[in-house]
Amino acid sequence: ASSGVSSLSPIKNAGAGVSSFASNSSPQPEVHHQREYMQYADVNALCFSPQGDVLVSASQDTSYALRSVDDGSIMGEPRRGHAGPVLCAEYHPEGSQLMTSSGDHQIKVWEVSSGRLLQTLRGHTAPVTAARYMPDGARAVSVSLDHSIRVWDVETARETYRFPPHLGHMGDVRCVATSPDNNVIVTGGHDSFVRVWDIRNKTLVRKLIGHMGHV
Repeated sequence: ASSGVSSLSPIKNAGAGVSSFASNSSPQPEVHHQREYMQYADVNALCFSPQGDVLVSASQDTSYALRSVDDGSIMGEPRRGHAGPVLCAEYHPEGSQLMTSSGDHQIKVWEVSSGRLLQTLRGHTAPVTAARYMPDGARAVSVSLDHSIRVWDVETARETYRFPPHLGHMGDVRCVATSPDNNVIVTGGHDSFVRVWDIRNKTLVRKLIGHMGHV
């Protein structure tokens, strides 16, 4: 490659059960029969479990996977259910559930222990770039390439509020964070701004400037 760095492709270390990476310039073993036990495309997001012993990876191959923190190995098989790349993964504060957002415009809530799908949150009209639980665990907030910021009741999968578009980002919304007190969310977008929102009175508190490119 022009950068002088060879591309990487995943292979399976059959002896240890741990995924590793090798340069395309060296001989590669056949791994097609093992693909269902690994993620084989870009990893878009990572998140620790609340206990810190499990890492979840969200992949472009439409899967998410639970990994041992000790050695990085996938616990079981990657889990699938989205029709597009998984762009974000977020543990419930109590650790029993997991939320993923995807290029298929949907957010899904999963039971961690079984992988069972609990809820699908629908409403976005473009890829959902990020979704986060509020610290209370009952609500979630999501952002999307459709420029919207939405608040959800997780148990009912119902959208409870959408911040007014005229106050929002002038372009794609890429990331979101929530405050520990459940009262504030912060979003970043392609318009180079960071916006701070008060979720109690549903207002824009301030706009942070300074970035010269996408946030």
